[in-house]
Amino acid sequence: MATNPDSASFCGQCYTRFDQRDVAQPQPEPAEPDAAQPDRSPGIPDLDELPWLVTGAAAPPADTTPAPDPAAPESGRVTATAGRFHVHEGGAGWTCGVCGEPNALTAFTCSVCGARMDAEEAPARLSPDEWDRVRRTEALAPGVGHIRAGSPGAGIARLGMVLLWFLGTVLLATGGTSGIIASLPMVLGILIIWATGPGDLTALQRGRDPRLDARRFMYLVIGVTVAVIVVGGIGASL
Repeated sequence: MATNPDSASFCGQCYTRFDQRDVAQPQPEPAEPDAAQPDRSPGIPDLDELPWLVTGAAAPPADTTPAPDPAAPESGRVTATAGRFHVHEGGAGWTCGVCGEPNALTAFTCSVCGARMDAEEAPARLSPDEWDRVRRTEALAPGVGHIRAGSPGAGIARLGMVLLWFLGTVLLATGGTSGIIASLPMVLGILIIWATGPGDLTALQRGRDPRLDARRFMYLVIGVTVAVIVVGGIGASL
């Protein structure tokens, strides 16, 4: 420290004037943040918690798996029912009203007890002699044997179409050659029903599907109707 006289106005060593105010002390500079402790602002997640941002890996996909619906049907169960009919794993069918066995929709009788699709009681069990009699009856009068064997639906359909086509054949035959030609499909339909009757009764006795079941019978009726129209038009133009 330098010694100065009382009359001196400035320091003789550092030339600092005595009448100047004290110079403000410099403020310390703020310390730099520590790199090991990153600043975590509110709302910004920690990088350690999101490694995919640091490494450049793909972000984890959002979970889009829908919640299981408790009302949805389980696989392998009946998905829809309407009375005796049901839809099971994409296929339609019907449940036997006698034994409860599920059957395909194309089945005419139950594969277990032999009951018809519309039956509520077990079919009548005929003796071998009775089956022989109903087959002979079917050979003489198509449909009557089915009615006596406990299949009135198939029997009435067979008998009704045979009578209808027979009357149509008689009426068309009175119209000359063109009418006779137009009646040929109906004659063929009568022969098909007549020929398949006894064999279908045997299939019914053994619990098998008949050859002329409900689906094929419908196709036969449609085919005969279309053939009558086409053949009749051809016969009229000759």
